[in-house]
Amino acid sequence: MDSQHTKNETMPSTSSERQRNLVVVLLIVVLPFVVQAAYFNGGFYYDDDFHLDQCRLIDQGEISLSDYVTLPHGEHLIPLWKLMFYGCWSLFGDHSAGFHFFMSAFHVASALCLLVLLRTYVQHRAAAIAAILWAGAAVGGWDGPFLWIAASHLAVGVTFFLAAMLCLTRFSEHHDKRWAALMSLLLLTALLTMHALIVLTPVLVLQYLLFERRPNEEQAKRIRWVAALVVPCVILTVLHFTWVKPAIEKLDRPPTNLLAGLQMLGGGYAASSWNLVFWKGSAVLWGRVAGAAILAALLLRTSRNAQKVGLLFFSLSFCFSVLAYMARSGWDVDHVLMWGRYRYLPTLFWVVLLGLVLDRGLAHIAVHRPQIAKFAPASFLLLFVVAQCRIAAESANVFRQLSSESKHATAPDEKTQASVFGVTGINIDRSAALRIQCESRVIAET
Repeated sequence: MDSQHTKNETMPSTSSERQRNLVVVLLIVVLPFVVQAAYFNGGFYYDDDFHLDQCRLIDQGEISLSDYVTLPHGEHLIPLWKLMFYGCWSLFGDHSAGFHFFMSAFHVASALCLLVLLRTYVQHRAAAIAAILWAGAAVGGWDGPFLWIAASHLAVGVTFFLAAMLCLTRFSEHHDKRWAALMSLLLLTALLTMHALIVLTPVLVLQYLLFERRPNEEQAKRIRWVAALVVPCVILTVLHFTWVKPAIEKLDRPPTNLLAGLQMLGGGYAASSWNLVFWKGSAVLWGRVAGAAILAALLLRTSRNAQKVGLLFFSLSFCFSVLAYMARSGWDVDHVLMWGRYRYLPTLFWVVLLGLVLDRGLAHIAVHRPQIAKFAPASFLLLFVVAQCRIAAESANVFRQLSSESKHATAPDEKTQASVFGVTGINIDRSAALRIQCESRVIAET
Protein backbone atom coordinates (compact mmCIF):
# COMPACT_ATOMS: atom_id res chain seq x y z
CA MET A 1 0.00 0.00 0.00
CA ASP A 2 2.80 2.37 0.94
CA SER A 3 4.70 1.52 -2.22
CA GLN A 4 1.60 2.27 -4.33
CA HIS A 5 1.23 5.63 -2.58
CA THR A 6 4.88 6.44 -3.20
CA LYS A 7 4.52 5.49 -6.85
CA ASN A 8 1.53 7.81 -7.26
CA GLU A 9 3.53 10.66 -5.72
CA THR A 10 6.50 10.18 -8.03
CA MET A 11 4.44 10.04 -11.21
CA PRO A 12 3.42 13.75 -11.22
CA SER A 13 7.00 14.83 -10.54
CA THR A 14 8.24 12.67 -13.41
CA SER A 15 5.59 14.13 -15.68
CA SER A 16 6.47 17.70 -14.73
CA GLU A 17 10.15 16.97 -15.27
CA ARG A 18 9.40 15.67 -18.75
CA GLN A 19 7.42 18.81 -19.50
CA ARG A 20 10.30 21.01 -18.36
CA ASN A 21 12.74 19.02 -20.48
CA LEU A 22 10.44 19.35 -23.47
CA VAL A 23 10.22 23.12 -23.03
CA VAL A 24 14.01 23.40 -22.75
CA VAL A 25 14.58 21.27 -25.85
CA LEU A 26 12.01 23.28 -27.82
CA LEU A 27 13.71 26.54 -26.87
CA ILE A 28 17.09 25.14 -27.86
CA VAL A 29 15.74 24.00 -31.23
CA VAL A 30 13.70 27.11 -32.03
CA LEU A 31 15.94 29.95 -30.82
CA PRO A 32 18.83 29.50 -33.30
CA PHE A 33 16.48 29.41 -36.28
CA VAL A 34 14.54 32.46 -35.05
CA VAL A 35 17.70 34.48 -34.50
CA GLN A 36 19.18 33.39 -37.81
CA ALA A 37 15.96 34.21 -39.67
CA ALA A 38 15.92 37.72 -38.22
CA TYR A 39 19.49 38.38 -39.25
CA PHE A 40 19.03 36.74 -42.64
CA ASN A 41 15.96 38.84 -43.43
CA GLY A 42 17.76 41.96 -42.22
CA GLY A 43 20.60 41.44 -44.67
CA PHE A 44 23.31 40.88 -42.07
CA TYR A 45 25.69 38.11 -43.05
CA TYR A 46 28.31 38.06 -40.27
CA ASP A 47 32.00 38.68 -40.81
CA ASP A 48 32.71 35.66 -42.95
CA ASP A 49 33.84 37.53 -46.06
CA PHE A 50 37.39 36.32 -45.58
CA HIS A 51 36.28 32.71 -45.70
CA LEU A 52 34.07 33.33 -48.70
CA ASP A 53 37.09 34.78 -50.50
CA GLN A 54 39.16 31.76 -49.48
CA CYS A 55 36.49 29.37 -50.78
CA ARG A 56 36.49 31.16 -54.12
CA LEU A 57 40.29 30.89 -54.30
CA ILE A 58 40.02 27.16 -53.59
CA ASP A 59 37.46 26.80 -56.35
CA GLN A 60 39.76 28.68 -58.74
CA GLY A 61 42.73 26.49 -57.81
CA GLU A 62 44.87 29.32 -56.40
CA ILE A 63 45.09 27.76 -52.93
CA SER A 64 44.55 24.22 -51.71
CA LEU A 65 41.84 23.06 -49.35
CA SER A 66 44.45 21.60 -47.01
CA ASP A 67 46.20 24.97 -46.65
CA TYR A 68 42.90 26.71 -45.95
CA VAL A 69 41.94 24.15 -43.32
CA THR A 70 45.26 23.79 -41.52
CA LEU A 71 46.76 27.30 -41.59
CA PRO A 72 45.56 29.54 -38.74
CA HIS A 73 44.33 32.48 -40.81
CA GLY A 74 41.24 34.58 -40.46
CA GLU A 75 38.68 34.98 -37.72
CA HIS A 76 37.86 31.29 -37.28
CA LEU A 77 40.72 28.93 -36.58
CA ILE A 78 39.10 25.54 -36.05
CA PRO A 79 39.74 23.19 -39.02
CA LEU A 80 36.44 21.37 -38.53
CA TRP A 81 34.53 24.64 -38.79
CA LYS A 82 36.43 25.57 -41.96
CA LEU A 83 35.55 22.24 -43.56
CA MET A 84 31.91 22.72 -42.65
CA PHE A 85 31.95 26.27 -43.99
CA TYR A 86 33.49 25.16 -47.28
CA GLY A 87 30.96 22.34 -47.57
CA CYS A 88 28.05 24.74 -47.04
CA TRP A 89 29.51 27.15 -49.56
CA SER A 90 29.94 24.36 -52.13
CA LEU A 91 26.40 23.05 -51.65
CA PHE A 92 24.36 26.21 -51.13
CA GLY A 93 26.42 29.20 -52.28
CA ASP A 94 27.02 32.57 -50.63
CA HIS A 95 24.73 33.44 -47.72
CA SER A 96 21.81 31.40 -48.99
CA ALA A 97 18.88 30.13 -46.96
CA GLY A 98 20.31 26.62 -47.11
CA PHE A 99 23.60 27.87 -45.71
CA HIS A 100 21.88 29.52 -42.75
CA PHE A 101 19.63 26.53 -42.15
CA PHE A 102 22.54 24.09 -42.06
CA MET A 103 24.61 26.25 -39.73
CA SER A 104 21.61 26.77 -37.45
CA ALA A 105 21.00 23.02 -37.31
CA PHE A 106 24.62 22.51 -36.33
CA HIS A 107 24.20 25.13 -33.63
CA VAL A 108 21.12 23.31 -32.30
CA ALA A 109 23.08 20.06 -32.13
CA SER A 110 25.91 21.71 -30.20
CA ALA A 111 23.47 23.23 -27.69
CA LEU A 112 21.77 19.86 -27.15
CA CYS A 113 25.15 18.21 -26.59
CA LEU A 114 26.00 20.91 -24.06
CA LEU A 115 22.73 20.26 -22.23
CA VAL A 116 23.37 16.52 -22.06
CA LEU A 117 26.92 17.10 -20.83
CA LEU A 118 25.94 19.53 -18.09
CA ARG A 119 23.04 17.40 -16.88
CA THR A 120 25.61 14.78 -15.90
CA TYR A 121 27.43 17.09 -13.52
CA VAL A 122 25.35 20.09 -12.46
CA GLN A 123 21.76 20.83 -11.53
CA HIS A 124 19.08 20.72 -14.20
CA ARG A 125 18.31 24.43 -13.90
CA ALA A 126 21.94 25.51 -14.39
CA ALA A 127 22.34 23.13 -17.34
CA ALA A 128 19.16 24.40 -18.99
CA ILE A 129 20.15 28.06 -18.58
CA ALA A 130 23.60 27.46 -20.07
CA ALA A 131 22.26 25.49 -23.04
CA ILE A 132 19.49 28.01 -23.79
CA LEU A 133 21.94 30.91 -23.63
CA TRP A 134 24.23 29.05 -26.00
CA ALA A 135 21.35 28.38 -28.40
CA GLY A 136 19.94 31.90 -28.21
CA ALA A 137 23.22 33.59 -29.07
CA ALA A 138 23.25 32.13 -32.58
CA VAL A 139 25.05 35.11 -34.09
CA GLY A 140 28.48 35.03 -35.69
CA GLY A 141 30.66 31.95 -35.87
CA TRP A 142 29.84 28.54 -34.45
CA ASP A 143 33.43 27.59 -33.68
CA GLY A 144 33.33 27.00 -29.96
CA PRO A 145 33.61 28.80 -26.63
CA PHE A 146 37.00 30.32 -27.43
CA LEU A 147 35.65 32.07 -30.50
CA TRP A 148 32.40 32.93 -28.74
CA ILE A 149 34.42 34.92 -26.24
CA ALA A 150 36.52 36.41 -29.02
CA ALA A 151 33.35 37.46 -30.83
CA SER A 152 32.29 39.48 -27.77
CA HIS A 153 29.71 36.92 -26.63
CA LEU A 154 31.25 37.01 -23.17
CA ALA A 155 28.16 35.77 -21.39
CA VAL A 156 27.95 32.64 -23.50
CA GLY A 157 31.66 31.98 -23.39
CA VAL A 158 31.92 32.43 -19.64
CA THR A 159 28.85 30.23 -19.18
CA PHE A 160 30.47 27.43 -21.15
CA PHE A 161 33.79 27.66 -19.34
CA LEU A 162 32.16 27.84 -15.93
CA ALA A 163 30.14 24.77 -16.82
CA ALA A 164 33.25 23.02 -18.08
CA MET A 165 35.15 23.78 -14.90
CA LEU A 166 32.20 22.66 -12.78
CA CYS A 167 32.29 19.40 -14.71
CA LEU A 168 36.01 19.20 -14.11
CA THR A 169 35.48 19.72 -10.40
CA ARG A 170 32.82 17.03 -10.05
CA PHE A 171 34.83 14.71 -12.27
CA SER A 172 37.81 15.19 -10.01
CA GLU A 173 35.84 14.37 -6.88
CA HIS A 174 34.31 11.06 -7.95
CA HIS A 175 36.95 9.20 -9.97
CA ASP A 176 40.48 7.94 -9.43
CA LYS A 177 43.43 8.39 -11.78
CA ARG A 178 41.42 10.70 -14.02
CA TRP A 179 43.70 13.71 -14.27
CA ALA A 180 46.28 12.17 -16.61
CA ALA A 181 43.59 10.79 -18.92
CA LEU A 182 41.69 14.07 -18.93
CA MET A 183 44.79 16.09 -19.70
CA SER A 184 45.78 13.75 -22.52
CA LEU A 185 42.28 13.94 -23.99
CA LEU A 186 42.17 17.73 -23.93
CA LEU A 187 45.63 18.06 -25.41
CA LEU A 188 44.64 15.68 -28.20
CA THR A 189 41.51 17.74 -28.76
CA ALA A 190 43.66 20.86 -28.89
CA LEU A 191 45.84 19.43 -31.63
CA LEU A 192 42.91 18.07 -33.66
CA THR A 193 40.56 21.05 -33.43
CA MET A 194 42.14 24.36 -32.61
CA HIS A 195 45.74 25.22 -31.83
CA ALA A 196 44.78 27.89 -29.30
CA LEU A 197 43.35 25.19 -27.04
CA ILE A 198 46.92 24.58 -25.95
CA VAL A 199 46.31 27.29 -23.33
CA LEU A 200 44.32 24.72 -21.37
CA THR A 201 47.61 23.09 -20.41
CA PRO A 202 48.45 25.47 -17.54
CA VAL A 203 44.83 25.37 -16.41
CA LEU A 204 45.00 21.59 -16.14
CA VAL A 205 48.27 21.85 -14.23
CA LEU A 206 46.58 24.23 -11.84
CA GLN A 207 43.61 21.87 -11.58
CA TYR A 208 45.98 19.12 -10.55
CA LEU A 209 47.54 21.33 -7.87
CA LEU A 210 44.16 22.42 -6.53
CA PHE A 211 42.13 19.21 -6.62
CA GLU A 212 44.41 16.20 -6.94
CA ARG A 213 46.98 17.05 -4.29
CA ARG A 214 45.55 17.60 -0.83
CA PRO A 215 48.42 18.72 1.44
CA ASN A 216 47.57 20.40 4.70
CA GLU A 217 50.70 22.52 5.00
CA GLU A 218 50.28 26.26 4.85
CA GLN A 219 53.34 26.52 2.65
CA ALA A 220 51.77 24.25 0.03
CA LYS A 221 48.72 26.50 -0.04
CA ARG A 222 50.88 29.54 -0.75
CA ILE A 223 52.70 27.64 -3.47
CA ARG A 224 49.39 26.85 -5.19
CA TRP A 225 48.33 30.50 -5.15
CA VAL A 226 51.65 31.58 -6.62
CA ALA A 227 51.42 28.83 -9.24
CA ALA A 228 48.01 30.12 -10.28
CA LEU A 229 49.69 33.28 -11.53
CA VAL A 230 53.18 32.13 -12.48
CA VAL A 231 52.55 28.80 -14.23
CA PRO A 232 50.33 30.16 -17.05
CA CYS A 233 52.74 32.97 -17.84
CA VAL A 234 55.81 30.73 -17.82
CA ILE A 235 54.24 27.97 -19.92
CA LEU A 236 52.86 30.39 -22.50
CA THR A 237 56.20 32.17 -22.74
CA VAL A 238 58.01 28.87 -23.29
CA LEU A 239 55.44 27.81 -25.90
CA HIS A 240 55.81 31.10 -27.68
CA PHE A 241 59.57 30.80 -28.10
CA THR A 242 59.83 27.06 -28.65
CA TRP A 243 56.77 26.41 -30.84
CA VAL A 244 55.00 29.48 -32.17
CA LYS A 245 57.97 31.67 -32.98
CA PRO A 246 59.87 29.09 -35.08
CA ALA A 247 56.60 28.18 -36.79
CA ILE A 248 56.13 31.69 -38.13
CA GLU A 249 59.84 31.95 -39.06
CA LYS A 250 60.62 35.12 -37.14
CA LEU A 251 63.62 34.00 -35.17
CA ASP A 252 65.17 37.48 -35.05
CA ARG A 253 62.48 38.95 -32.78
CA PRO A 254 63.88 40.12 -29.41
CA PRO A 255 62.50 38.49 -26.26
CA THR A 256 60.02 41.29 -25.60
CA ASN A 257 57.24 38.89 -24.70
CA LEU A 258 59.35 37.36 -21.94
CA LEU A 259 59.84 40.79 -20.40
CA ALA A 260 56.16 41.57 -20.86
CA GLY A 261 55.25 38.32 -19.13
CA LEU A 262 57.41 39.23 -16.14
CA GLN A 263 55.83 42.67 -16.02
CA MET A 264 52.39 41.10 -15.99
CA LEU A 265 53.18 39.41 -12.69
CA GLY A 266 53.15 42.91 -11.20
CA GLY A 267 50.75 45.75 -11.78
CA GLY A 268 51.68 46.00 -15.44
CA TYR A 269 49.37 43.14 -16.38
CA ALA A 270 46.18 44.82 -15.21
CA ALA A 271 47.23 48.11 -16.78
CA SER A 272 48.08 46.53 -20.13
CA SER A 273 44.85 44.57 -20.36
CA TRP A 274 42.86 47.64 -19.33
CA ASN A 275 44.45 49.78 -22.04
CA LEU A 276 44.01 47.04 -24.62
CA VAL A 277 40.33 46.56 -23.90
CA PHE A 278 38.77 49.84 -22.84
CA TRP A 279 39.45 51.77 -25.99
CA LYS A 280 37.39 54.54 -27.53
CA GLY A 281 34.11 53.22 -28.85
CA SER A 282 33.81 50.26 -26.44
CA ALA A 283 30.99 51.63 -24.31
CA VAL A 284 28.96 48.48 -24.90
CA LEU A 285 31.78 46.48 -23.35
CA TRP A 286 30.95 47.69 -19.85
CA GLY A 287 27.53 46.09 -20.08
CA ARG A 288 29.04 42.86 -21.39
CA VAL A 289 31.55 42.69 -18.55
CA ALA A 290 28.88 43.35 -15.93
CA GLY A 291 26.48 40.81 -17.43
CA ALA A 292 29.10 38.11 -17.76
CA ALA A 293 30.35 38.76 -14.22
CA ILE A 294 26.82 38.42 -12.84
CA LEU A 295 26.35 35.15 -14.70
CA ALA A 296 29.71 33.91 -13.46
CA ALA A 297 28.77 34.69 -9.86
CA LEU A 298 25.41 32.91 -10.18
CA LEU A 299 27.01 29.79 -11.60
CA LEU A 300 29.81 29.85 -9.05
CA ARG A 301 27.17 29.71 -6.34
CA THR A 302 26.16 26.25 -7.59
CA SER A 303 29.59 24.82 -6.86
CA ARG A 304 30.91 23.58 -3.54
CA ASN A 305 34.38 24.73 -4.61
CA ALA A 306 33.54 28.24 -5.75
CA GLN A 307 36.87 29.79 -4.84
CA LYS A 308 38.87 27.03 -6.52
CA VAL A 309 36.76 27.17 -9.66
CA GLY A 310 37.10 30.94 -9.70
CA LEU A 311 40.85 30.62 -9.39
CA LEU A 312 40.88 28.23 -12.34
CA PHE A 313 39.00 30.78 -14.40
CA PHE A 314 41.29 33.54 -13.30
CA SER A 315 44.17 31.44 -14.60
CA LEU A 316 42.33 30.79 -17.87
CA SER A 317 41.61 34.48 -18.37
CA PHE A 318 45.26 35.18 -17.61
CA CYS A 319 46.27 32.82 -20.42
CA PHE A 320 44.01 34.52 -22.94
CA SER A 321 45.13 37.97 -21.90
CA VAL A 322 48.76 36.96 -22.36
CA LEU A 323 47.85 35.70 -25.83
CA ALA A 324 46.22 39.01 -26.65
CA TYR A 325 49.21 40.90 -25.29
CA MET A 326 51.52 38.80 -27.45
CA ALA A 327 49.33 39.61 -30.43
CA ARG A 328 49.74 43.30 -29.75
CA SER A 329 53.50 42.78 -29.44
CA GLY A 330 53.60 41.32 -32.96
CA TRP A 331 52.38 37.71 -32.86
CA ASP A 332 51.39 37.65 -36.51
CA VAL A 333 49.82 34.18 -36.45
CA ASP A 334 46.93 35.42 -34.33
CA HIS A 335 46.87 39.03 -35.42
CA VAL A 336 43.08 38.77 -35.52
CA LEU A 337 43.17 39.21 -31.75
CA MET A 338 43.82 42.88 -32.42
CA TRP A 339 40.69 43.49 -34.49
CA GLY A 340 37.99 45.60 -32.90
CA ARG A 341 35.79 42.99 -31.28
CA TYR A 342 38.72 40.66 -30.58
CA ARG A 343 39.98 43.20 -28.08
CA TYR A 344 37.39 41.69 -25.75
CA LEU A 345 39.68 38.74 -25.02
CA PRO A 346 41.46 40.33 -22.02
CA THR A 347 38.12 41.23 -20.47
CA LEU A 348 38.00 37.68 -19.14
CA PHE A 349 40.40 38.97 -16.52
CA TRP A 350 37.92 41.58 -15.37
CA VAL A 351 34.89 39.33 -15.78
CA VAL A 352 36.29 36.65 -13.52
CA LEU A 353 37.56 39.17 -11.00
CA LEU A 354 34.15 40.86 -10.77
CA GLY A 355 32.45 37.48 -10.73
CA LEU A 356 34.49 36.43 -7.72
CA VAL A 357 33.64 39.69 -5.95
CA LEU A 358 29.93 39.17 -6.62
CA ASP A 359 30.26 35.56 -5.50
CA ARG A 360 31.67 36.65 -2.15
CA GLY A 361 28.92 39.25 -1.91
CA LEU A 362 26.24 36.62 -2.45
CA ALA A 363 27.88 34.40 0.15
CA HIS A 364 27.92 37.29 2.65
CA ILE A 365 24.25 38.05 2.00
CA ALA A 366 23.34 34.38 2.43
CA VAL A 367 24.96 34.34 5.90
CA HIS A 368 23.96 37.73 7.30
CA ARG A 369 20.75 38.51 5.40
CA PRO A 370 19.01 35.19 4.75
CA GLN A 371 15.67 36.90 4.13
CA ILE A 372 17.19 38.79 1.20
CA ALA A 373 19.36 35.94 -0.06
CA LYS A 374 16.50 34.09 -1.71
CA PHE A 375 15.72 37.11 -3.91
CA ALA A 376 19.32 38.01 -4.79
CA PRO A 377 19.94 35.37 -7.53
CA ALA A 378 16.66 36.18 -9.28
CA SER A 379 17.42 39.90 -9.14
CA PHE A 380 20.89 39.38 -10.55
CA LEU A 381 19.55 37.15 -13.31
CA LEU A 382 16.87 39.72 -14.22
CA LEU A 383 19.51 42.44 -14.33
CA PHE A 384 21.63 40.23 -16.56
CA VAL A 385 18.75 39.60 -19.00
CA VAL A 386 17.88 43.31 -19.20
CA ALA A 387 21.53 44.23 -19.79
CA GLN A 388 21.92 41.62 -22.52
CA CYS A 389 18.76 42.80 -24.29
CA ARG A 390 20.04 46.35 -24.23
CA ILE A 391 23.43 45.27 -25.52
CA ALA A 392 21.81 43.23 -28.31
CA ALA A 393 19.81 46.29 -29.41
CA GLU A 394 22.90 48.50 -29.49
CA SER A 395 24.91 45.84 -31.31
CA ALA A 396 22.19 45.47 -33.96
CA ASN A 397 22.27 49.23 -34.49
CA VAL A 398 26.04 49.17 -34.93
CA PHE A 399 25.75 46.27 -37.38
CA ARG A 400 23.25 48.24 -39.47
CA GLN A 401 25.58 51.23 -39.56
CA LEU A 402 28.51 49.05 -40.57
CA SER A 403 26.43 47.45 -43.31
CA SER A 404 25.42 50.81 -44.76
CA GLU A 405 28.95 52.17 -44.51
CA SER A 406 30.47 49.14 -46.23
CA LYS A 407 28.49 49.83 -49.39
CA HIS A 408 30.39 53.09 -49.91
CA ALA A 409 33.75 52.17 -48.36
CA THR A 410 37.00 51.76 -50.23
CA ALA A 411 39.96 49.67 -49.19
CA PRO A 412 42.79 51.69 -47.54
CA ASP A 413 46.34 51.44 -48.76
CA GLU A 414 48.98 49.23 -47.16
CA LYS A 415 50.38 52.06 -45.02
CA THR A 416 46.96 52.80 -43.56
CA GLN A 417 46.36 49.12 -42.93
CA ALA A 418 49.65 48.79 -41.06
CA SER A 419 48.84 51.84 -38.93
CA VAL A 420 45.43 50.43 -38.06
CA PHE A 421 46.89 47.15 -36.86
CA GLY A 422 49.91 48.69 -35.19
CA VAL A 423 52.23 46.14 -36.79
CA THR A 424 53.81 45.61 -40.20
CA GLY A 425 54.19 42.66 -42.47
CA ILE A 426 50.61 41.41 -42.11
CA ASN A 427 48.58 40.38 -45.14
CA ILE A 428 45.11 41.84 -44.72
CA ASP A 429 42.33 40.85 -47.06
CA ARG A 430 40.20 43.53 -48.66
CA SER A 431 37.03 42.68 -46.74
CA ALA A 432 38.89 42.97 -43.44
CA ALA A 433 40.24 46.36 -44.46
CA LEU A 434 36.75 47.52 -45.35
CA ARG A 435 35.43 46.39 -41.99
CA ILE A 436 38.23 48.23 -40.20
CA GLN A 437 37.52 51.41 -42.12
CA CYS A 438 33.78 51.14 -41.46
CA GLU A 439 34.37 50.54 -37.78
CA SER A 440 36.65 53.59 -37.61
CA ARG A 441 33.98 55.74 -39.24
CA VAL A 442 31.26 54.59 -36.87
CA ILE A 443 33.50 55.22 -33.85
CA ALA A 444 34.37 58.69 -35.14
CA GLU A 445 30.70 59.53 -35.66
CA THR A 446 29.71 58.34 -32.19
